[in-house]
Amino acid sequence: MRIIIILLIIIHLSIYSNAENNFSLSDSNKNISLPTLAFSLVPLYTFQNGFRIDFEVNIAKNQWLLIGPQYFIAQDKTMVFLGNDKNTDLQGYGIDIYHKIILKTEKSITGPYAAYGVRYNKFDFKVKADGVNPELNVSNTRYGFNVIFGYQNAINNKLLVDFYTGCGIQVSNMTGDDGTFSDNSDFFMNYNYSGPRFLLGFRIGLFLN
Repeated sequence: MRIIIILLIIIHLSIYSNAENNFSLSDSNKNISLPTLAFSLVPLYTFQNGFRIDFEVNIAKNQWLLIGPQYFIAQDKTMVFLGNDKNTDLQGYGIDIYHKIILKTEKSITGPYAAYGVRYNKFDFKVKADGVNPELNVSNTRYGFNVIFGYQNAINNKLLVDFYTGCGIQVSNMTGDDGTFSDNSDFFMNYNYSGPRFLLGFRIGLFLN
């Protein structure tokens, strides 16, 4: 519910903003002034008990540096992707860092793009005792490299809407109180999965200047 409210606020600010238009064209040389900062939310992270906000800064013509910190928290949840059906507490964090390139010859903030970068995540689980098995503390660390392709639009030069897909490789390690934690790691959404990954998502946010 919170994520929906935040998204509605972003859209409202974008549509009714009285900020100056970020495009200024001169008749002589048609120089274009574009935003150089943006932030956006990735709503699909809520399905993983997470929250991610991306910050982007323009570093060259049609090139952006994207930094996406993430935070995860859940209490007394059944962790389907942990490979168990016991009530579990979760806390985690992570970060994505991408070099993003708009695939246009002219200077632009809209259109198709390609991006590549790295990902790091750290998760701590507390698997609750069930009367037979004692409480178990589990830690998971993941590293990854991803390549994504997407299309982003700038509505009213303010509202950022971005749909993307891609693939990558992930290396994961999970350990528990009793040594290596046994998990069904052949499914790409499991926390302890290592191997190729398919990526799909969308982002919505604002250009700041």
